[in-house]
Amino acid sequence: VKHVIISETDRLLSDAVSEKLPNLTFTPAKAGGKTINFWVNLPFRFKLTGESLAEIENAIDLVTDSLTGDGENYHLWYRRALLHMRKGAWTDAISDFNESLVYNPRKNKKKNSTSYRYLFLTKYYRASVYNQQEELPKAIQDFTDALEFASEMKAVDSTVEKVIPRIYLERGYLHSLDSNLVAAKTDLNWVTENDEENRCTAFHLLADIALVEENKEDLVTTSTGMLECN
Repeated sequence: VKHVIISETDRLLSDAVSEKLPNLTFTPAKAGGKTINFWVNLPFRFKLTGESLAEIENAIDLVTDSLTGDGENYHLWYRRALLHMRKGAWTDAISDFNESLVYNPRKNKKKNSTSYRYLFLTKYYRASVYNQQEELPKAIQDFTDALEFASEMKAVDSTVEKVIPRIYLERGYLHSLDSNLVAAKTDLNWVTENDEENRCTAFHLLADIALVEENKEDLVTTSTGMLECN
């Protein structure tokens, strides 16, 4: 059994997951009576307790108070949605992301404005929440929308540029889970060509797609890429 962490909210949580995975057991997937390679999307949900939870709830209360007098402030809705994410309150997070999208002044045509950055980030984080809830089509659509917003921005934004490779990796993986292998390969190949940090992860995912498709040429290419990573 091998694992790849596709979407992470915090490096410490990812490390905790990696430590526990060797203790998990799985029933092998089979097709035609034979064991086959198969990816499983396995969300790990963490809950805050004690002081950390109290701090987040206090922060949520402060933002809520601010919204009482400024209910159309898209940035405040976005901030509270992120706090709900940290708390693991996925439904509340989605609700607040939705409100942020409603009030974002995206119709002002200032495509290099701060509002467009928050459109991008709101779509990205809402997609991550949908992924946690295993709502793959919604997650894929939000990732796609985020990339569209990024393409419309006239000025380079370092925050957006940093997130874009993660979107291609995560969307490619979700496409593979949704059995859209053509779209999955397109996204993952983009990662191998443009993102050094996640290049090896993309090659691993592409190799498994090649096995599923029984595509020897792609398997050789991806295996070579994996060897270069090592």
